[in-house]
Amino acid sequence: MVKHLLFSKWAWLAAAVLLGIGGWIFWRQTPEAKIIAKVQLLAESASRPAGQKTSLELWNLHRFRSLFAPQVQIQFRFHDLEGSHTPEELGSLLMRFWKVTDFARFEASDVAVDFPEKDRACAGFTGILKAKHRGKHVDEIRELQCHFQRMDDQWMITEIHVRNILEK
Repeated sequence: MVKHLLFSKWAWLAAAVLLGIGGWIFWRQTPEAKIIAKVQLLAESASRPAGQKTSLELWNLHRFRSLFAPQVQIQFRFHDLEGSHTPEELGSLLMRFWKVTDFARFEASDVAVDFPEKDRACAGFTGILKAKHRGKHVDEIRELQCHFQRMDDQWMITEIHVRNILEK
C-alpha cells in the first residue's frame, strides 16, 4: 500500500512536470509571432472607434508610443511625416489625426517577417485605413515595411517605410 501511494505521488509529479514543459513549449512565442503581435498592436492602438472616450484614447496612445525606439525614421514620399521622430512626436501626430476624424480603423494584413541579422527584424504588410474625415469616408491601402530592433529584450520599431498602392 505504501509503495502504491509513493508511486502515485511520483506519477502525479511527473505528469505535472511534463504538462508544465509541454505548456511552456506550446504557449511560448517565437520571435516571428512577437513581431506579428507588435504589428497588430500598432494597427489596433492607432485605430479610433466612433465615440471613443478620452481615457481609452490615452491608453491607446500609451500603447502606440511604447512600440517605438527612441528615434524612428519614417520614409513616406511626398508627405510631411518623412524624417526622424520620437515616440512622443508620433503620439502627438496620432492625437491630431484622431481629432480631425470621426473614426479611424487601421488593419494590418499579410504580415511577412524576415530576420536579416541578429536582433533585427523586418515586417512587410499591407496597411488598410478606413476613416471618416470631415464627413467623407476615406479608404486607403498602403504597403508598409517596419524595421524592428531588439532593445532590452523587446522588439522596437526603428524605421517605417510607406509606399502608396491604391487610393479611393
